[in-house]
Amino acid sequence: MLISTDVGAQELRGALPLPGEQPTASRSLSETDLSSSQPLAESTAFDPGPSDAAPLPGLTSELLAAPGESAASRRRAISEDDPYAPVGLKAGSFIFLPRLDQNVGVDSNPRRERGGEGSAYSRTLGRLDVESEWLRHSLRGSIQAGYTAYREFPDLDAPDFLGEIEARADVRRDMRLDLSFRLTKESESPGDPDLPEGVSGRPDILRYGGTAGFTIKPNRASLALQALAERSEYGEAVLNNGEVVDNTDRNVSVFELKLRTGYELSPALEPFLDVAVNRREHDQTFDDLGFRRSSDGYEIAIGARFEPSVVFAMTGKVGYRQQTPDDPTLDSINGLVTEGSLVWRPTALTTVTLAVDSGISETTRADSSGALARSASARVDHALRRNLLLSGSLVFQRSDYAGSDYRIDETTAELGVEYRFTRTVAVRGRLAHQDYRTSLPGEDYTANVVEAGISLRR
Repeated sequence: MLISTDVGAQELRGALPLPGEQPTASRSLSETDLSSSQPLAESTAFDPGPSDAAPLPGLTSELLAAPGESAASRRRAISEDDPYAPVGLKAGSFIFLPRLDQNVGVDSNPRRERGGEGSAYSRTLGRLDVESEWLRHSLRGSIQAGYTAYREFPDLDAPDFLGEIEARADVRRDMRLDLSFRLTKESESPGDPDLPEGVSGRPDILRYGGTAGFTIKPNRASLALQALAERSEYGEAVLNNGEVVDNTDRNVSVFELKLRTGYELSPALEPFLDVAVNRREHDQTFDDLGFRRSSDGYEIAIGARFEPSVVFAMTGKVGYRQQTPDDPTLDSINGLVTEGSLVWRPTALTTVTLAVDSGISETTRADSSGALARSASARVDHALRRNLLLSGSLVFQRSDYAGSDYRIDETTAELGVEYRFTRTVAVRGRLAHQDYRTSLPGEDYTANVVEAGISLRR
């Protein structure tokens, strides 16, 4: 799903985040695929688009590897074939991948408001990834810390932090257990429709939670079950007049149970069925407007994985999702949801990715219980040379608010380039444009970002 199950409306904003923010394409714990084993999130400074689709459902590539071959050994083989890929630092049975980025740029509208003024900015990012090299089981994690500073708007300066860890236990050849934990600290985006009017700066958001689940595939049939617990805490907002707004009524805990069952008709085709139920429990029974925002929800969907060759891969599902607030005066958020991606590699140097996504998020607006958001995106990655990489993406998202005529349409286009001098040094640049339109007058705006930076890796 595109939209996190927490109530923060930040996920409803555009696909062009401020430097240091997580883009809408990024998934929260509650949106993690039951059977995927995707890499932990990278820095978003130069990577606006989604990654290649992970296998759905059933066993991951790690479990399907040849005996004695680990994911880390395959990664080393790839890095040895690529003279510009970082090799990391080996310590015992672990590989550590440190990274330091320094970026500078110009944002034409960092406050994300109509007629907003521009500012230069700088962003510093440090990151450390770790991955085990065990023949069985797997452990990997990441720690990332960054800071963004604006020349003209120091009240928008903000740190951010990401820490996550994933563990996989290969109980048998046909069964695995998965555990994960994730913690993020970031700041709300200027222009967020849930921010109080006249807010100064960017209130903090702390999110943390974990998942536990198992996947079993004794034959062509597969079964995956996942339990999730996730919490979001919102910091105080300071208004321009010095007044402090307490946001504790937005604090929420999410509990979700997901089930996926599939059947492999052939190695290339596997249909599946997804069922999920959840409970969103707010700290306060009534929010500041007197509404009971806690809710119950469910989703049911059917889909399939189709991978006829390494050149073409497609996964997708379509279903129905509903979230019903405890307050009878608030409308249920419901509708058709779709999720899928198509990855086409016409050459060894080019990858084309098409994707659709949808999800539900709540809001603090008095006239609505939340929004149903749908998006479509296209991305092209091409290597002019082994050390010169180009990328381009286009994203459109529409958010329709239940019980209200309010709607948000966002279009984002982005171009990126990366030149790798060696395995350890690379320079990057990107151009991005965002068009943000709503059904209310005076809220539309555009923003353009030009950014360049250097990345040091090992």
